[in-house]
Amino acid sequence: MVASLAMVMESLQRLDPPRRLGKLTLLARLGEGGMATFFVGAIGQGALARLAAIKLFRADIAGHDYRTRFMDEARVVCRLHHNNLVDVREAGEHEGQLYIAMELIEGTTLRAWLRRDEPSWQAIAQVFAQAGEGLAAAHARGIVHRDFKPENVLVTHDGVAKVVDFGLAKPWSAPEPGGPAASTSHPQSADDVELRISGASLHSHLTPEGARLGTPAYMPPEQYAGESSDPRIDQFGFAVALYEAWVGHLPFEGSSPTEYAMAVLEGAVRPFPRDCPV
Repeated sequence: MVASLAMVMESLQRLDPPRRLGKLTLLARLGEGGMATFFVGAIGQGALARLAAIKLFRADIAGHDYRTRFMDEARVVCRLHHNNLVDVREAGEHEGQLYIAMELIEGTTLRAWLRRDEPSWQAIAQVFAQAGEGLAAAHARGIVHRDFKPENVLVTHDGVAKVVDFGLAKPWSAPEPGGPAASTSHPQSADDVELRISGASLHSHLTPEGARLGTPAYMPPEQYAGESSDPRIDQFGFAVALYEAWVGHLPFEGSSPTEYAMAVLEGAVRPFPRDCPV
């Protein structure tokens, strides 16, 4: 279910006057992250206007090369249409600022849904199956999400899972039959891992210069190693999130991103609890 304008605007402070952004109109502020500010807005005007969630990136975060790559990849993401993927309706640049306009979903994050509703393992499996369908649809169109986690899945009030936030998404092509296998090299030391994830928390984005973007708690060894993105990155994050949803904690131990990363690299998975009802 897509949220109604009245329902959304009721609890938000409206922009007065609304801010124009090319074909978009920003109506109210939703929140702010490290790289972007989120707004409720509209695409178009009058009776044909469509409500949207608009992600407006900071003007100082990217140079020309990044902008070119962003626009190339945004065109691909805009072609993704599936019931379990957020509908990205438009992406572009206006007066030096990059933006993405998406459908506005009435619901909550998967993590908040798990905490609030305390669903049965069967209900959890059903929601994750829907999220998996969304990821599979993206992979079929040559897109890898690269940051699957409970915060990047919305569960609507009708119980429909929607995978959101393709801000780190990358195009992907299957290797040619008989072609060279993907590299399986991993960081070899704790120092290497420390360099890549310095300053990050397990549940935050990696943003230090030279780091591989992602969220440490859900990253596979290949992502730490900086290898080419393919669907296995999303499959690993999906499996970690499902384990966490069923068991109540992450499948690897570590009090810091470095310790956790080394547990991932070593494949030191915690034993599945015997009293888990799954």
